[in-house]
Amino acid sequence: MLRSFVALGIGPDVRRRLAAAQQELNAAKASVKWVPAANLHLTVKFLGDIAEDRVPSIMGALAAAAQDIQPFDMRVRGLGAFPNLRRPRVVWAGVDEGGEQATQLAQAVEREFVSVGLEREKRHFSAHITLGRVRSAAGVSALAALIEKQAGTDFGTVQVQGIVLMKSELRPSGAIYSVLDELPLGR
Repeated sequence: MLRSFVALGIGPDVRRRLAAAQQELNAAKASVKWVPAANLHLTVKFLGDIAEDRVPSIMGALAAAAQDIQPFDMRVRGLGAFPNLRRPRVVWAGVDEGGEQATQLAQAVEREFVSVGLEREKRHFSAHITLGRVRSAAGVSALAALIEKQAGTDFGTVQVQGIVLMKSELRPSGAIYSVLDELPLGR
């Protein structure tokens, strides 16, 4: 079984700026498990554990979804938290320009995956990059204040040229991500 997800990469410049924001947020001393900079990405769809022999049909569905979406620019801007700043569970960086195309891509992926027997996502897609997961209420008010302070920060633009099927190996030290396959958009 492969633990996997579909993602958009964010590039080294944006990744570096997001890592700097994580460092600033860490000053709140809140109980947050920060995503390592190397693992930062935009999740299009989390698949969970899939049988290795399903990868070809998944890649076929991804190819069908990717051909309908042209490459696009995606601006990573702003910080926030799900469900909200009073009770944050996930700290995220937002997407404004390109968010509509990312949503269209996620919807196309969803449609194609259902056609190959994968379960439909129950939650509404929201284009974001997870920066960290809040473990407890300790330091949450200080964290919220720092998030609000950086709420409008522009982290830069990513040229989204393709979509990636990733493998996630869970280890005691944290998840290790590796690319299973990558497909270009618009072909």
